Amino acid sequence: MLALAPESLPRFDGVSVSVPILLFASLLSCAVAVGLGVFTAIRATSGDVRQGLGEGRHGRAGSSSSQRIGRGIVAGQIAITLILVIGAGLLCRSLIKVLEVDPGFRVDKIVTMDISLPGFDWTDSKTKAAQATFFADLIHRLTRVPGVREVGATSGLTLNGGLPDGIFLLMTQDEVPKNVNNIESLARQFDILSRQKERLGSADFCVATDGYFQALGLPLLRARIFDERDGPILRMSHCAT
Repeated sequence: MLALAPESLPRFDGVSVSVPILLFASLLSCAVAVGLGVFTAIRATSGDVRQGLGEGRHGRAGSSSSQRIGRGIVAGQIAITLILVIGAGLLCRSLIKVLEVDPGFRVDKIVTMDISLPGFDWTDSKTKAAQATFFADLIHRLTRVPGVREVGATSGLTLNGGLPDGIFLLMTQDEVPKNVNNIESLARQFDILSRQKERLGSADFCVATDGYFQALGLPLLRARIFDERDGPILRMSHCAT
């Protein structure tokens, strides 16, 4: 079942066979089997067997109380089996309902990959430029692969969890810093604007490139989808809102 299950299944890594539970179930099954066997043997050997097999006793094997116990055991087995069948049917129905839910983005014919680069100092403009060049070149090369329609990158996939939770700052187009490489200037400007409490908010955020929304087929509700004309600050703020 693990081989057939999709890797995106929530808590997939925690699915395993518990050895204590497996041993308990095995011992319980053996105990029930032995108990039923002993009980059946006692019933079969109780009373006068020759009298039960005598003439005129063809329709009866054992006393009426013994027959009631036998019918009770059969009824209990049928009831337990019916409960298991109903539970399995409800589980299959729930799984089908979950698979029919529209998450709001494309889930078929999508290929994802994780890329992890060595950490670097954000104040080093050369390293940031080198990383930006690497991703731009990688995306460009992927778009030239036959059969590929759209390519996008993001710091966190949709519904994948693990998105950073941080504070965002509402800014107008005129307030966006022109030189995002000047960390000290950015810090001073953000400090001034953050004193206005109505501009502050908290939300999960991610960073995405142009092509991310197109690749997943995410619908546009308002404004426009950002593209290569937007810088890193705008892309992060658009994704956060």
